[in-house]
Parts: sequence; structure tokens; C-alpha cells
Amino acid sequence: MRALLQCAPVLRHRFIIALRDFVRRAVIADDGRVVDSPPATILYEDTRFAWNTLEGDVVRVHWYAGDDAFGQRALRIGEQAIKDASALLGVTETNPIDYYVYGDTTAFYDVLGPAIRENVGGIALPEIRTLFANIPPSDANATWVGIVVPHELTHLVFGTATSNPYHEPPHWMNEGLAVYLSEGYASSARANVEQTARAGEIMPLRALVGQFPTTAERFGLAYDESVSAIDFLIRTYGKEALVKLIRSYADGVSDDEAFQLALGVDAEGFDAGWLADLGVDAPVPYGPQPAPAGPLPPDWAAAPASSGAPGSSALPAPTFRNVPTGDGDVSGPITVMVFAALGMLLVVGLVVVARGLNRGQPLLAPLRPGGEDEEHPEGDGDSTPQEDDPRT
Repeated sequence: MRALLQCAPVLRHRFIIALRDFVRRAVIADDGRVVDSPPATILYEDTRFAWNTLEGDVVRVHWYAGDDAFGQRALRIGEQAIKDASALLGVTETNPIDYYVYGDTTAFYDVLGPAIRENVGGIALPEIRTLFANIPPSDANATWVGIVVPHELTHLVFGTATSNPYHEPPHWMNEGLAVYLSEGYASSARANVEQTARAGEIMPLRALVGQFPTTAERFGLAYDESVSAIDFLIRTYGKEALVKLIRSYADGVSDDEAFQLALGVDAEGFDAGWLADLGVDAPVPYGPQPAPAGPLPPDWAAAPASSGAPGSSALPAPTFRNVPTGDGDVSGPITVMVFAALGMLLVVGLVVVARGLNRGQPLLAPLRPGGEDEEHPEGDGDSTPQEDDPRT
């Protein structure tokens, strides 16, 4: 038999506020029967603060800075946001949504980790049905609080409507709907999109499928373009088509399948229609560009660039060095002098050998065994001198 361990996603944060996770074990028998264990609940809690809690029909607000009025306003905003988004998308939220309000930026970023962008004031995690927000008590009655809270809670309802294990909807659709329901298509956003379109710097929707750009200007423009696309979709196809499009993702379909089923065009066709509504053509992909030629020393010149004809090599063209000639070049005379010296040594050697041959000297003197010299023989160390021969 086999055992499977199933668990909800685990956060990878330095500090984790009160989150309820569960673990379930499933045993698959040899005959195919599956036996599930009851879920075990695990609680992760940020114990740095003494949390206050207020509960509504769905939302549970947790805060540590501010009075009861602060928590009550946050709860009213959250409950209304859930009702509005649920009514639009046709889903019913019954499981609690935990909404944690941090009163200072440092504590807020400690929870979310070092990878969070510095311009983020709130974030929703649909997989654990939890919302984080950075709202100081001094801003309890600020207008932006009534925007950021519905915005993030809309993401949770959107996650419920589109939940599937295969494919997430485009990021621009998720963010565009959250902006549309929390603040509408504001005049400032409309002006930004139209001005960018006239300047020829609009980003197509296919560029906003994943994460948004990181620069502040393009980051804000991505949100404005997203709500612009939602506004165009509703004006052109109606709210019912928007709901059908979003809900279709629950079946795990691709982007083209979802758009085709709900709108009758694929994702690229919708992108082109939105751009046409703005009065611009689809921008040509910029793509990777060749690097500019770098500087060369004065005495170096690059070879002509390849024409790129079929079959030609894609390797970089080699460079050639032009060796200068003139008064400063001494390599030639030095070479001549070396060869002249070698020639003189050879001539001297030949003269010495020739003179020795004329005197009757052999070219190579023979050696006796043991290395004795023929002209000056030497006896052994223990020999005696020989007498003269009497026949002489």
C-alpha cells in the first residue's frame, strides 16, 4: 500500500501571524481503496503583539494598534467588499477570511519577507484565505483605506471563483477586477492610459499576464491598463460575459479557451480589440537587441561584418591587427645581425678544421682502450721500468 501526505500551502515568512493550516494523510490500499485520515489543524501565530479581534459573517479582523472604532470600520469595509465581489462573480463565501492589520511598516514587511516590493500596502493570499494590510491608526479614516481593503478582499473572492489545480487567470484580469470594484476606472487612470497610448509606449495585455514591471512608473501603468481592459470588456461584451470568462477558469481551461467560450475571440483577439479601442496598433515586440560595438585601440580594426546569408557562420567576425612599419621597427636589423654572427662562427670553425687536416692531424683522434693516449703511454702503478733492447 502507499501513503500520501497532503497539506495546505505553507508560508515561507520570517514571522507568521495566526494562520490555520491542515495536514491530511491518505492511504491507498493495493485494491485501490483510499482511506483518508481526519484533518489535523496547525496554528502559526505572530506572538509579538496582543491582537484584538472582531468577527463578522465572513471576515475576522485582527489588529493591535488603534481603538475599537478602528477595528469596527475595518470590519464594515471588509464585509461589504466580500458581498459586492461575491454578488458579481456568483460565488458564496462561507469559510472565514482572516484580515490582519499591521500598524507600522516594519512589522508589516517582517511578516511578508524581504522579497516584497516596497510599494505594497496590502496583500491577499487566497490559498490560506488571509489578508495583510499596513494601516496606521492615524489613517483609520483615510480614503485610501476604503480602497485597499476591498481591493485585496476582491482577490480572495476571485481566487474562489477561479480555483483550479491547472492554470491561473492572467494577472491583469485579477488586478483589473480588484481595481474596478474598489475604485472604478478613475479619471487619473484613464488619462494615464490614453497619454501612454498616444506616446506609443502602451504595454499589450500579453505583457501583463505574469508579474507587473518593477519600476514605479510602469508598475502604476500596469494597474491602470488592467482596469482599462476590464472597462473595455464590460462596455463591449457586458458584465455577464465578464463573469462567464472569470468562472470558466475554474474548469482549468487555457486563456484562449476561456476567452473563446465567453467572448468569441481568443486572448490575442481581445488584446487587439482593446488596443484598437485606444486608437493604437499592437506594438511590435522589442525583443533582444544586438549589443553596440565596443571601442577598439587605435591600431586595431574590425573585419567587415558578416552579411548573415544563409549558411554563413554566426560566430563573431575576427579582428586583425595592422602591424605598423617605419623607422620605429628594429626587428629587421636585429635579425640580420644574428644571422651574420652565426655565419662568421661557422667560417672560423671550418678554417680551424682545415688547418688541422693539413698538418696530418686526424679529424677525430682515436682513443686506446681505457682512454690511454697513444703518444704518451702510461704503465700501471706497480710496474717497473724496462731495460734497453740489446739488439739496438
